[in-house]
Amino acid sequence: SDTSGEISFFRLKRGKDLLNMQTLADIQFDKNSDNYTYEDIDSKADFANTIYYYQVEVFDNCKNSTGSLSNVSNTIIAKVVVLNDTQNMVIWNKYNYFSNDVGYYYVYRGLEFGGVYEWQVIGSSKSTDTTFFDATPPSEVGNTGICYKVVAFENPGNVLTPNQMQSNSSYSCELKDFKIFFPTAFNPFGVNRKWVPRGSYINYDKSEVKIFNRWG
Repeated sequence: SDTSGEISFFRLKRGKDLLNMQTLADIQFDKNSDNYTYEDIDSKADFANTIYYYQVEVFDNCKNSTGSLSNVSNTIIAKVVVLNDTQNMVIWNKYNYFSNDVGYYYVYRGLEFGGVYEWQVIGSSKSTDTTFFDATPPSEVGNTGICYKVVAFENPGNVLTPNQMQSNSSYSCELKDFKIFFPTAFNPFGVNRKWVPRGSYINYDKSEVKIFNRWG
């Protein structure tokens, strides 16, 4: 914002399309700040499934619109689709409103343990792509399964911003069915003394097995 301008407040608007933008919040002008942050935590919004558009309108000291409108920004929704036991597909909608357009997308895969997500980049795609195939899912899953998110990066060279702009998608998690095979016969005191369950998505370090004899 122009800190020397005759500004009273900023009106943040949100809509499911550009023709039906509604007021989300009025943010008071602060002459000591040239950047503002607002966290949209509307419990009635469906951020995981609905694309939302945001725009800011500037109002003067008479509480009249100055006619100044910001650029538009849209949310990105990422979804994971399980293709088979060895491959997942991540799909997302395009981000459309960087001044220098989208340069590329990064795809992140994450696992959640104890409320903390551990994310790592597993690939990148072109600005025109909206799908990514994960052919090497991890051998373990977190508490919420295998999660994915996508980050859009603006083409470098935007003179209006000191840093490369980016936009983060929502994240999507998928719990796969566990496949576990148990040996049916073993003798802890005989020749076949090792008993280990085998299968997919087993974290042996975080798992516990108890074996009972027929008398409990």
